[in-house]
Amino acid sequence: MRQPRSRYSAGRTARYVILLFFVLIVLIPVYVLFVTSFKGTGDAAPARAWALPTTWTLENWQTAWTALAPAIGRSLQMVIPSTIISAFLGSLNGFVLARWRFKGADVVFTLILFGMFIPYQAVM
Repeated sequence: MRQPRSRYSAGRTARYVILLFFVLIVLIPVYVLFVTSFKGTGDAAPARAWALPTTWTLENWQTAWTALAPAIGRSLQMVIPSTIISAFLGSLNGFVLARWRFKGADVVFTLILFGMFIPYQAVM
């Protein structure tokens, strides 16, 4: 009779240790950015990038929000309707292409599929 495989093995443990290491490497700049955002102007120096702020302040967040709020509002006014319209038209086109069989439907589907792989910036 075959022995059941253990859920924990050296290879699996090593894989998770390596993944955890890479996650920490990726999150280090996020930590520095987040902690620095709560520092005052005197604390925000490259030599103290790792240190926690001596006095926590929300002034940087308030300044950024005041400067960016109008632009964020305009972006949302433009992005939300365009996303809804794009999803609606895409679903209509997808339904028609899936149900309506016409001569050359496979060619049209293939061209649309290949067109999805071309980045928009390359088309521009």
